[in-house]
Amino acid sequence: MRFLIVDDSETSQAIIQSVVTSMGHKVAGIAVNGRDALEKFTSLQPDVVVLDVIMPVVNGLDALKDIRSRDPNALVIMISSTRSPQTALECQQAGASFFLYKSMLMTDLPKIIHKIQTQA
Repeated sequence: MRFLIVDDSETSQAIIQSVVTSMGHKVAGIAVNGRDALEKFTSLQPDVVVLDVIMPVVNGLDALKDIRSRDPNALVIMISSTRSPQTALECQQAGASFFLYKSMLMTDLPKIIHKIQTQA
């Protein structure tokens, strides 16, 4: 699978990239804000988008809504450093395929990727 990583944190980008590539997948591109994500989503057509909620220019929730309007079947994993049930609920209501907290990237992201693989 090909992943688009969207996060303004270089540390988070590196962690996600490490998890994705260690599982034998490819990183199609990296974006640092929601506007960049929307451009790369259109041009790269990734299989999965890993999208941070809190970002400059266009936030992750607005980017998610735009991605959903372009492709209702897009697989989008929302991530957030904010440990708020309200944030998780907002992401779910906006159409996120999955939601996880950044503190759980190393443990939960591989599980989510495996789940996506088995459903494909």
